[in-house]
Amino acid sequence: MASLTRRSFLRAGLAGTTASATALAGCAAPTASEPPGDDWPQYRFDAGHTGYNSDTAGPAGDVDEQWTFPTADRLVSPPTVAEDSVFVNSDSFAALDAREGASKWTKSVFYRSGSAPAVADGTVFAASRFALWALDAADGTERWSVTFGERSLDAPTVADGTVYVVSTSTRLPVDATVHALSADDGTERWRAPVGEMNLPPFVPTVGDGTVYLGKEKLYALDATDGTERWTADPGGSFGTPAVADGDVYVGSRQAGNRGAVFRFDADDGTERWRFDTGRSAESLAVADGEVYVASDAVYALSADDGTERWRFDSNRYVLASPAVTTDRVYLAGLLGTVQALDRADGAEAWRVRTQGVVFSAPAVVPDAVYVGGSDQKVYAFS
Repeated sequence: MASLTRRSFLRAGLAGTTASATALAGCAAPTASEPPGDDWPQYRFDAGHTGYNSDTAGPAGDVDEQWTFPTADRLVSPPTVAEDSVFVNSDSFAALDAREGASKWTKSVFYRSGSAPAVADGTVFAASRFALWALDAADGTERWSVTFGERSLDAPTVADGTVYVVSTSTRLPVDATVHALSADDGTERWRAPVGEMNLPPFVPTVGDGTVYLGKEKLYALDATDGTERWTADPGGSFGTPAVADGDVYVGSRQAGNRGAVFRFDADDGTERWRFDTGRSAESLAVADGEVYVASDAVYALSADDGTERWRFDSNRYVLASPAVTTDRVYLAGLLGTVQALDRADGAEAWRVRTQGVVFSAPAVVPDAVYVGGSDQKVYAFS
């Protein structure tokens, strides 16, 4: 495996873990902590699922494949990055050296799910199909694990000492329940059934003391006890929400495979605006007053009023959520491409290609972009 020789992965002045504070039910409501810029510690970067790493520009110019790591399964999760390691969920939970792609450790589990792991305070939280695991990030030893009967799990979200995960029944119609667990020992703090929904995945988003979950409706639950604050139902099936600056942004798939992007007030669920894309619009990111949406094209929208700022013709081959840095928007597509666009005008800055389809959202740190491919590989580009 080739080494990342052209750019150093040395980290200066930043710790390799996210901040955390124990949040018990009845105490102050948790708020999502901002990860350090040289990590990408959970799905879509942070607990608010903005997909925005505001402390790095990411790699630029003459980007090439630096290493690949083979897996035994076509289902490769979106990678997460922390403490100079890349974590993936595929045929097993795995920690890879971020510089060279060598395996640090693996943890084999039954009924794998391919959902993104999350890393906080030296612990990797990862879901197999029926169990949530807490593993030591350094060596993969098990700290705790929990199951919820024969209920299926999706990617966990970690915020201030609490792990949020959604369990669903394995038979139609699917009923979903949001669980809040102590990150220290897996003790359940609360659970909140949210009724019947369409097919998974269901990934909770956390911001400003509220847990948001999208599918047939957009749900807002109190993060301390799970009580419902509000719901929104403008029609369609929602993707994973993003929370930024007091508002919730979420894309939808609507009847006839049409889609729209919505902005809701985070306090009461009031709809601020909607932007119709013409196709599914469930994958998005939010950064510095702009919303980036992967749909029939890639759109940059004003977060203030939803007006279109620019559009990039992606030939409808981008389904994964974009990743955003200070200068770039990073995309991974069904044709196996990974590409970077200029945030100012959507012009393509560079493009590379894998050997398979890429469903996973990119993880971007200062010197590299990581993705999981359907050709049973994890890729590093730099």
